[in-house]
Formats: sequence, C-alpha cells, structure tokens
Amino acid sequence: MRDGVTIGRGAAAVLTLVVVSLPALRAQQPPAAPAATQAAPAAQQKPAVPTKPLLPLSVSTLLAHPDRFYGETVTVTGPVDQSLSPLAFSLDPDPTRAGAESVLVLAPRLNAPVALNGYVTVLGTLVKFDPVQVAKTAADRIADLPQGVAAAYTGRAALLATQIITSDFVELTRKLPPPMSVDDQLLTSIMKKVQPAVGAIRQAADKADMAAVRQQAGLLEQSFDEVEKFFDKQDRKDGAQFAADARLQAAALARIVATGKWDEVKTATGTLQQKCGACHAVYRERFDDGSYRLKMASK
Repeated sequence: MRDGVTIGRGAAAVLTLVVVSLPALRAQQPPAAPAATQAAPAAQQKPAVPTKPLLPLSVSTLLAHPDRFYGETVTVTGPVDQSLSPLAFSLDPDPTRAGAESVLVLAPRLNAPVALNGYVTVLGTLVKFDPVQVAKTAADRIADLPQGVAAAYTGRAALLATQIITSDFVELTRKLPPPMSVDDQLLTSIMKKVQPAVGAIRQAADKADMAAVRQQAGLLEQSFDEVEKFFDKQDRKDGAQFAADARLQAAALARIVATGKWDEVKTATGTLQQKCGACHAVYRERFDDGSYRLKMASK
C-alpha cells in the first residue's frame, strides 16, 4: 500500500505538472490568426489607417488654449460677432460684451450672409493667422479682407472653414451650380439616357438576358453618337474622341453578347464606364447638390 500511495502521489504530481504546463505553453505561443486572415494573400492584408476624431470645441475653450489645437481639424459652435468681409466673420463667446476676444473664420464660399448673433457650427482647420501664409494656399479667402482686420488678427486663432452650418441646418458653404446654359441642358438630356442604360446592361448580364443587353447597347450607341456630334459642333476634338470610343465600346458589347460569354460582357461594360469617367473628368463638373454642368477644357 505504501508503494501504491507513493506511485499515486507521483502520478498526481505528474498530472499537476502537465495541467499547469499546458496553459503556460499556450500563453507563450502567439495567438492563432483568424481563418480569413490566414487564407488571404499578404498583398491583400492592408494595415489599419488610424483616423483622428474631430475635436468639438466651444469658442471660449478654443480662445483659452489655441496653441493646443493649431493644425488640428476642429468643429466649433458659437455666435457670430461681426461680418468682416464677403468670406470672413468672427465668432465670439459673448458677442454682447464689447471688446471680447474673437475667432476669425475664413470661408471658401458663402451662399448667404451669416446672421449676426446667430449660432453657426464651423468645421475646419485651426491656424495661427498669418495673411502671407494664408495667401499662399487660399488667397481668395482674404482677397476682400480689410487690411486693418488682417493686421488685428495676425498671430491670433483663425479657422480655415470647410463647412459652415446654421442653427436651422443650412450649409452655407455648399458648392451650388450656376443656372443651366442651353449646352448644359442638351448634354444633360443625353447623359440622363446613358446612366440608366449602363445599369440595365449590368442587370441583364446578371440574368443572362441577351435581348436586353442588345437593346441597351443600341441605345448607348445612339446616345454616344449624339455626344460626339455635340462636341464636334464646338470643335472639341478630344471630347468627340471620348464619345467615339464609347460608341465603339457599346457596339462591341452587342457583338460580345452574341457569344454568350457573360464575364466578357461584364468586363466590356466596366471598360465602357471607364471611358465615360475619363470624359467626365475633363468635361463635367459635379456640384454639391448632385447636379452637373459642362466644363469646357482648352481646345
């Protein structure tokens, strides 16, 4: 029995060692990567890009410690103290108190004047105002700023605004389009036929609907022919060439679909959209309301 007890205690000691050692060994090993990460090629594993959160500030906090926030993107809500130029105004924590310090706000555009004593929310980058430095990157913002105002705010806190929103949620800095010209109306009427046709081709390709692809490809050929003639009349050779290339690509779609190779149909549709995008980059300007206007490049 004594030997049996000795053997039992030895076995228990061994078991204890094993039980203690296994977790210790596991703790020393690096954790296994998730299955999806193990299967993904190294080229597809992109490092996480850290993003800085916006800093919500009151005007008084910003004025108390401006050095902490220079160069940072901040959002500030406060009352408008003065209108200083068509694109500049000041925010004051207490606009009723004469002589109170204020923050200069420089806007890229203002679709309507700011209301004095009205509250606005400004999103932008806080800088220590230097008219010479601002002029290098945003001269239009201070073109109408009186010299006395520029001198008074030099070395003080200023916001290079990207968005200015009123208390009733009107964004004053939206890039709004000018009225449509006759050319804008004509080109827009053609473009309104192109986008639905491209979308219809993609849906038809998913359903292997040969007749629908042919029909929409024909509509695209006709539309791009109209665009080509539009640019020809204006002697815009590169615009006419963009349209001609797109027209030929639409014709190619009708031929490819006859082979029943639907992957090639989808690839050809993507190529067509790239040609549209190349033309848009030169000749179409998108505004913040989602509309487009004709942008004339040099001949």
